[in-house]
Amino acid sequence: MKPWHVTVLLIARLATNSFAQQGWVLQSNPLGPQQPSTPALGKVQFVSSTEGWITVEDGRLLHTTNGGALWTVVNPRGSDTVGVGNNPAVSLSFITATTGWVIGTLGGFDNPKGAVVYKTTNSGAAWSRQVLSQWNYGFGIQFVDANNGWAGVVSGNFPTSFSASLIRTTNGGNTWSTVSTWNRKLGFFHFIDSNNGWAVADSVGTSSGEFIPPSEILRTTNGGATWETQRRDNTPGSYEAIQFVDANNGWVVGSSGKILRTTNGGTSWTLVTNTGISSNSACYAVFFLNANTGWIGNSSTNQKVLHTRDGGASWITQSVPVQYSIFSIHFADANNGWLTSDYGGIARTTTAGVTRVEEEYHPGIPVRFELKQNYPNPFNPASKIPFGLPARSVVSLKIFNTLGQEIETLLDGEREAGTYNIDWQAKDLPAGVYFSRLQARQIDGGQAGQFVETRKMILLK
Repeated sequence: MKPWHVTVLLIARLATNSFAQQGWVLQSNPLGPQQPSTPALGKVQFVSSTEGWITVEDGRLLHTTNGGALWTVVNPRGSDTVGVGNNPAVSLSFITATTGWVIGTLGGFDNPKGAVVYKTTNSGAAWSRQVLSQWNYGFGIQFVDANNGWAGVVSGNFPTSFSASLIRTTNGGNTWSTVSTWNRKLGFFHFIDSNNGWAVADSVGTSSGEFIPPSEILRTTNGGATWETQRRDNTPGSYEAIQFVDANNGWVVGSSGKILRTTNGGTSWTLVTNTGISSNSACYAVFFLNANTGWIGNSSTNQKVLHTRDGGASWITQSVPVQYSIFSIHFADANNGWLTSDYGGIARTTTAGVTRVEEEYHPGIPVRFELKQNYPNPFNPASKIPFGLPARSVVSLKIFNTLGQEIETLLDGEREAGTYNIDWQAKDLPAGVYFSRLQARQIDGGQAGQFVETRKMILLK
């Protein structure tokens, strides 16, 4: 199963993080709560601002027509036993509200009997079934219009001896033909039209089935018939997902905290290092609306979403109410979005995931732990709370009233070494004295014990 603005002279605008307390809201899953016994969820795709679909690892689908206020179970597989890949979450493709495809493995991944494709042309009321028995497994599918589509399939025994193929249809899936084959590599692709597409390809270990170096980014300009290698990466960490919003702007995300961006169609790729995430974390999901606005799912001890509104020049980190790895993100517009996770998590935002608490991150390394005085102080209604971390640490920043009651948690989780400014909005609180308290514990040796410091703040109204 698998913002921020500069308020101090000469401080560069480097990155932004936002801790969403209500930005992302958990939705009810009819298959069960978030726990290991609940089936993993895969790709989420909305065909309008209210209607959407989610794949389930056992071949079923979740469907909503009211933005996820209610999700219902749809069964395109009938009595088939089917395994559907959830990471990467690429097994579903709708081109309109009525027409869509799902791909999976007939018999399940432990007893594969062929790739199987289900298609609907009436919004999921009925599904046709097509078994592609010349291949053992079906992993990914994408259509760019009613005729042109691609699927990722595998033949042989995975992971000991196999080859992965990209197959294509030009008649809506009535017939499929092989256009490319990769030996002992798995590729996940993204096309923007019938000719132009990109893929990430990862080598696979013979015994573990885990991705191993090298990882590659490939491009085709002829529908997948031939591919040019744009980047080969021999460092630890696989490429997990890829998306392009046009012929120039694309993103690749992966394990070991890898995030890459191109603005020239992949002629050059830039490693993004200003997000503040740990190299021990992984990114499995990426979704951009345009060249500037996008979201990336980051999975570690605490799941979170990275959000940018300026093409990655700065980032907002949003906390989310899911407990397990984020596998898919989809936004219908600049505000309305959904995400899915392992073991059944579904969350929605109507505010782009952004709420009133924002975190400013500067990667310069302080010499010691420190909670500085908020500014301005007194304040109404917003104030910045600065603090510094000399090393990667587990951090908690909370607000208390004069009775010692906890008012709000602004931050809770791992953070990299650096200087931070938390922009706190207290417009909903009464005037009075409040206290900010920072607790921090270094993760990798160094300064022993736990750092705790408290500062007094005065809210005027």
